[in-house]
Amino acid sequence: MMFRIAILIFALLIAVDIINSQVRLSDDKEHLSQIREQIQAEQQKKIELQELLEIHNNPETIVRIAREHLGYVFPDERVFINITGE
Repeated sequence: MMFRIAILIFALLIAVDIINSQVRLSDDKEHLSQIREQIQAEQQKKIELQELLEIHNNPETIVRIAREHLGYVFPDERVFINITGE
């Protein structure tokens, strides 16, 4: 009789352990899914930043920004300003 009770208790402990393992596994799978989504989002940001960097490292873009936003000109360049407003 005592042996049967011990087996029953042992089986219950194993069942509880299996259930806990399944719950942890489910939680870990959800966490892994969230991390994969974050990785994908960060990889997309990286691609966008690399494209932006390529655009801004283009010499033509640098010259355009210097002219339009900073008012820079080349040393021997003459700039004519239309004062008529046309």
